[in-house]
Amino acid sequence: MKLTNQQLKQIIREELQNVLSEGSMSDAKKSIEQEVDASSHWRRNKYLKGFMSLKYVSGNPPEDYVSWVRNAEQAMEEGSNEASEAYYLVKKHMKKVGA
Repeated sequence: MKLTNQQLKQIIREELQNVLSEGSMSDAKKSIEQEVDASSHWRRNKYLKGFMSLKYVSGNPPEDYVSWVRNAEQAMEEGSNEASEAYYLVKKHMKKVGA
């Protein structure tokens, strides 16, 4: 079977995405998803939805995760209960997976 350059590039992109999504952040996301499934309250939390939409990579947290933390902390200071709940849930699960 012969592969075109386009097909080969697509295969490489898919495999790279799979490798990048195997980091500790994706482990935290999976464990949060299991907990969130039990509570529709969390599904309505815009800060938690924002965390779940981030891209996950191995090693150092990506810049979008750092930005998410900053935004959640700032909203917490302004009194957002949604931000507090999401922040502490994410923090708990990141500790659980050793991140």
